Amino acid sequence: MQTFADLGIDTRGKTAGNVKTTCPWCSQSRKKKTDPCLSVNVDDGCWHCHNCGESGGLGHDSDGYGSIPKQPTPPRPQGYTKPEYQPAAGALPKAAVDFLAGRGITQDVWERNRIGFVNNAITYPYYRAGELVNVKHRGRGKKFWMEAGAELILYGTDDITAAAPLVWVEGEMDKLAVEVAGIAACVSPPNGAPSQTAKNYAKHFAYLESQAAALSGVQRHILAVDNDAAGRTLQDELVRRLAPERCWLVTWPEGCKDANEVLVQHGAAAVADCIAKASPVPVEGVYEVNDLRAAVYDLYERGLPGGVHPGSDVLAKNYRPSPGQWTIVTGIPSHGKSTVIDWLIASIARKHGWQFAVCSPENQPLQRHIASIAAVWEGKPFGEGPNTRMTVAELDAALDALQEHFTFLLPPDDFSIDSVLALAQTAVYRRGIRGLVIDPWNELEHSRPSGQREDEHISEVLTKIRRFARKYGVHVWLIAHPRTLVKDKDNTYPVPTLYDISGGSQFRNKADMGLSIWRDVNDKSAPTQVHVLKVRFEECGEIGLVELYFDPVSRRFADYGPISDRYADREPWEEDEG
Repeated sequence: MQTFADLGIDTRGKTAGNVKTTCPWCSQSRKKKTDPCLSVNVDDGCWHCHNCGESGGLGHDSDGYGSIPKQPTPPRPQGYTKPEYQPAAGALPKAAVDFLAGRGITQDVWERNRIGFVNNAITYPYYRAGELVNVKHRGRGKKFWMEAGAELILYGTDDITAAAPLVWVEGEMDKLAVEVAGIAACVSPPNGAPSQTAKNYAKHFAYLESQAAALSGVQRHILAVDNDAAGRTLQDELVRRLAPERCWLVTWPEGCKDANEVLVQHGAAAVADCIAKASPVPVEGVYEVNDLRAAVYDLYERGLPGGVHPGSDVLAKNYRPSPGQWTIVTGIPSHGKSTVIDWLIASIARKHGWQFAVCSPENQPLQRHIASIAAVWEGKPFGEGPNTRMTVAELDAALDALQEHFTFLLPPDDFSIDSVLALAQTAVYRRGIRGLVIDPWNELEHSRPSGQREDEHISEVLTKIRRFARKYGVHVWLIAHPRTLVKDKDNTYPVPTLYDISGGSQFRNKADMGLSIWRDVNDKSAPTQVHVLKVRFEECGEIGLVELYFDPVSRRFADYGPISDRYADREPWEEDEG
């Protein structure tokens, strides 16, 4: 009988049940070669690849057990595929014309945008510089699909021009509706607004980086997205990435969710009027109640946002970091400040899909720091030692994950706060970062003007950090060493407070949250103490002491110790089951 091994399918030691594994037909041509894209049912002897579509079953002899194996599907070429799209010649069928007319789309508009009809589906072709890049199909029952393997770009890319404001909507029909209103410079994200529950929200905005050149010349972005929760989330993300000072917001009439509904219910002039009356994103420091009315209602309906779970249930009771705030972190040298932060950001990346930028001059060369975070990610040692280190495949998987979630900043000229924040701003646009780590404060270059006191300089720099966090919706962790402390009678240092940080009380006063990391260096089995010393907003935690146990094997922290055996195969945030 034919076996999985004969076909190169690795069932990973399983002899029954289901298993996810690599596909022998397409994995070698993929960027993520170790991605388990092949689903195998060992009991039934069949498989299906969710990437290349290869399906089949184990063949046998004349007894006819199993199905006859299909011929392997050739692997996809590297990069994006070109759509195999041939619109039907001639005019659209009456059903398609009636549908478009019913949505208020005029013939001159759908002809200019080359709307087609193929296999009982309306088609919206995506062009860039006149070349077909992708196609969205709309079948019956609002069923949508894109061309498999084709690049995702903005719908209406060729209508972007630096000479006109650019209108952003949330669907192809809305783009066409805006054009009926006389505005051609309009685009729509390829898949509309991502779900609010999407774990990796940032990956849905890859088109911003790929089309950065076309968008760079646009001076004014008019956001006319859907008037619902998903649309507001999309709007917030676009404002954050495109820069608030370049964004204007459209308000649709009562009872209308989007541009196409306004067109159908009120006509083209109403669509144009709403866009003409778009209001700028409020300038920081000057607000009227009506500027924030929708946001207040949103808080009323959804509650205060609070922060995210940090990867530990006991820590979450006191400390939940939130976008738009910043945390000052201090502690005695060698007490584990950087180790705690590496674990914390790895946990948040895995649990919530956050993107992080890390500027850590002390942790160089960069490859060593990446190796350290990879060990946290996998929960296994990177190097040789008494414990089994991660395999090459596990390292490959960890590096793929870190590529998805982490960016490292090394300013080419100087390590001033202005240089670091400039690179971080680029990371907001390109990667949609939600977290920024600056480790440590004393490695930044501090050249203050003649006559400026040190406390005035510190206040100025911390204000820049706070403004960056607020403006771009990024949580910033700033690690700072305390001044020299005097040992206690038992030859241990006291727990540093935020007022003990070298440079003055500005750190304590300006920070939204404050942590002090301390451990008993004379007792390796003792827990690491995380002293939560400041929490500005009660929905993000409360002041208190949290004890975490560090496992040097997995380089993770857990709520209860010891953890070397119990946590080897657990995610860093999973609850203890007893």
